[in-house]
Amino acid sequence: MEIKWAARQQGILVNCLSEYCFANAQKYRGILVIHYSDMEDEVLQKVIGALEEIFCNYSEP
Repeated sequence: MEIKWAARQQGILVNCLSEYCFANAQKYRGILVIHYSDMEDEVLQKVIGALEEIFCNYSEP
């Protein structure tokens, strides 16, 4: 939830795959769904960079 919140603070809307699962959601923990089908390449590169920074800030030791 912290990563999702941090992404939203940067205008990036993501969902966790586990939110779509009714059985064995733990199996999909940590997998994000990014809706990028209509995103320009430039924007996608910015999103990837922002998510990389977010994940670096929240990485487990």
